[in-house]
Amino acid sequence: NNISVVKNVYEALGKGNMPSVLGAIYPKIEWHEARESVYTSGEAFIGPDTVLNKLFARLAQEWAGFEVHPNLFYDAGETVIVEGRYSGIYRATGKEQDTQMCHI
Repeated sequence: NNISVVKNVYEALGKGNMPSVLGAIYPKIEWHEARESVYTSGEAFIGPDTVLNKLFARLAQEWAGFEVHPNLFYDAGETVIVEGRYSGIYRATGKEQDTQMCHI
């Protein structure tokens, strides 16, 4: 089912298994970051390579111990909604993050 697929992607992400994460992403994905995110220009990241280079690579470079902690998974038919938290330390300031997130 869709929730199992999504849980497997988060598990791969937690293990740093980027080939599995990127392989699960739809080739023509339009990934939108939150409007307030420093990782968005207002435009979608198109395709797995763009997501890797414009988002995941920056997260790895700019954050120490960045992690995604999925908590609740909701089955909405063909859509899975995930609630959880982000954590890590922003290298430039040394400040810790513990932020609520929701992925659709």
